[in-house]
Amino acid sequence: MKEEAILKAAKKMFSKYGFKKVSMDEIARESGVTKKTVYANFSSKEDLLNELIKYELKSMKNEFENIENKSDDFFEGIEQGLISLLVFRKKNNLFKVLFEEAEILRNKALVNSIKFIEKDVINYISEKLNEAQKKRIYYFW
Repeated sequence: MKEEAILKAAKKMFSKYGFKKVSMDEIARESGVTKKTVYANFSSKEDLLNELIKYELKSMKNEFENIENKSDDFFEGIEQGLISLLVFRKKNNLFKVLFEEAEILRNKALVNSIKFIEKDVINYISEKLNEAQKKRIYYFW
């Protein structure tokens, strides 16, 4: 419960001000917990960012799965899922701010986080395509 409040507060703060400008004190205040509680759940601001990114990626994958499951055609589901991933990423202000900040500041933690996001999304898409291959589902262009 407190962890989720901290993640929501961090998302709000990072989305609005960026990673570098937000302190753990500010996140604690925004989430209504003490700084000690924040550090009891997350060892550092970088750890908090990484957990927040994992949480957001999980939400993105859930959206993909929901859209994919609505289609009877595997590749149509994949296509719509991919579109949803791109829209999610574009509309997700947190990712937008992190990408911009990483490009400008070249902060190692941010750059690593961006690489993690990209790698995770690529791996997820690869898994979906491998799943099609295993099922021997072929799509002719």
